[in-house]
Amino acid sequence: MVEQFTVRYVDNPTWLAPEILAGQPYNEKVDTYGYGVVLWELCTRAVPFREIGFMSVMQDRIIDGERPPIPEKIPSDYSKCIESCWVLPALPCLTRTMPYNV
Repeated sequence: MVEQFTVRYVDNPTWLAPEILAGQPYNEKVDTYGYGVVLWELCTRAVPFREIGFMSVMQDRIIDGERPPIPEKIPSDYSKCIESCWVLPALPCLTRTMPYNV
């Protein structure tokens, strides 16, 4: 069984999944969304949503389904990986629960 969370500990919406921003219950699988944002940052060397001046506006856009645009120059394998991280609900192949005990 996967533990569900409802508390939000981060105030910057840049890497937070829409479920968290919308105040819905979530689990560790929401990290897939943030991973996709980090991949986007690495591929583009840009700041996501930098044109948005207010965090509340960014949050609303993410909840509404907006994602940073993936430039055409990004290799298709990378863009597919990024896009698959942003699918709602998350794809099962990306969200397998891994044991944390080492």
